[in-house]
Amino acid sequence: MDAELTTLAGTVATTLVRAMITDSWTEVKARVVAMWRRYWPERADLAEKALDDTHREVAGRHEDGKPTALVAEGRWQGRLETLLEEHPDAASDLAVLLDELRTKMGGRDAIVTQQIHAGRDAYSAGRDQDIHQRRDS
Repeated sequence: MDAELTTLAGTVATTLVRAMITDSWTEVKARVVAMWRRYWPERADLAEKALDDTHREVAGRHEDGKPTALVAEGRWQGRLETLLEEHPDAASDLAVLLDELRTKMGGRDAIVTQQIHAGRDAYSAGRDQDIHQRRDS
């Protein structure tokens, strides 16, 4: 899969998981399930159940700050990448969905693309990062 589609899947996954804790979640979920029914009608019920399960996990952990959202984003990115691998024509629908999600959420997400070339250690984080290294004396 090319980098552009991988980035699209990741951005949609992140925005989708963030939308799970908004007032417009029911509408967003219906839109995602409708897209799944279009491309994978035999998997639409499983996708809907996965959305419900993820919503419960993310909404339940939102208050205590646990990294559940990051795990959920990774799972949904994988699902979306699989969808794109089998149905590359879904990219245009995902792009439209992303625009709709951004509009509903007030444009609170961003796409960041990085290329790192290092001869030794390189670190990058979109949020918190803890690095523990043992230094030899």
